Amino acid sequence: YFPVPAAETSAGTQRTDKKGDLLGGDETVLIVDDDAIGTIDGVGPTNADRLEGFTITGGEGFFRDSPGGDPDFLVGGGIFVFGASSPTITNNIIENNSASNGAGIAASDSSAVIVGNIVRDCLGFLGGGLYFSYSSLIIRDNTISNNDAVVGGGISCYGSDPVIERNII
Repeated sequence: YFPVPAAETSAGTQRTDKKGDLLGGDETVLIVDDDAIGTIDGVGPTNADRLEGFTITGGEGFFRDSPGGDPDFLVGGGIFVFGASSPTITNNIIENNSASNGAGIAASDSSAVIVGNIVRDCLGFLGGGLYFSYSSLIIRDNTISNNDAVVGGGISCYGSDPVIERNII
């Protein structure tokens, strides 16, 4: 499930709430609406869902309740995958996003496949590029560069069993 706060394309800004695949064209750019904190969240209830061919920029995350009564925090500046979902996220540029956890991509309780993306210039606390918890991700053939975080500028993970292969970090 892809609730997208705003999508800006060559045709202008539009809001979209789409189930299934989001496939971008050559010049498709998703920009989070200036009036709201947002991200592409809840990506994909099944492994048949894909997010492909977009530039995702300007996201500031999705408010998430933290365990133990700690203050809420922002996760997934560009993309937030959660709830036993397993989408394929491929051939995207994810840049200039920010969040507490996973400024580029955050995943929780997920089996997502993250392949062939560029994740760059994102700023977070845990995982400037990617942060995942309790997940079994496949992270392959990505370029994760120039991201900044207090813990894990490129990748930070907790309680996870990822496959991380052939990435440039």
